Amino acid sequence: MARYYLRAIENHRNKKENPELLVNANPNEVNLEHILPKKPIKEDWPLFSEDNFNENIKKIGNLTLLDSIINTEIGNLSYSEKREHYGKSRLWITKMINESYEDWSPDNINDRQEKLSELAIDTWNLKFD
Repeated sequence: MARYYLRAIENHRNKKENPELLVNANPNEVNLEHILPKKPIKEDWPLFSEDNFNENIKKIGNLTLLDSIINTEIGNLSYSEKREHYGKSRLWITKMINESYEDWSPDNINDRQEKLSELAIDTWNLKFD
């Protein structure tokens, strides 16, 4: 479901009837990236306590879409190392992580999750005229 939500927000944000860049639904080409990895090295993620790891890993604010080859390459790297790759993404939903967050913390995950929720309201606008 997270892949679908992130893909729909990205495609809606492009605001083109037939956008040139559509996020590929194929999980072999575009992966769901966990910014804070599922198996983090504690030293690389100093802003997270033991409890923070588990409660933040699956939040949609901690997830993004990334080319599967790049996702495999960056694996469990630290945020500062991953951030460079996010900045090179052609996907706004991934590039905005680099542009908006100097570091990665529980507060930033919650902030991004809030921003995504606002975009979701616009993406799935149910106006009945």
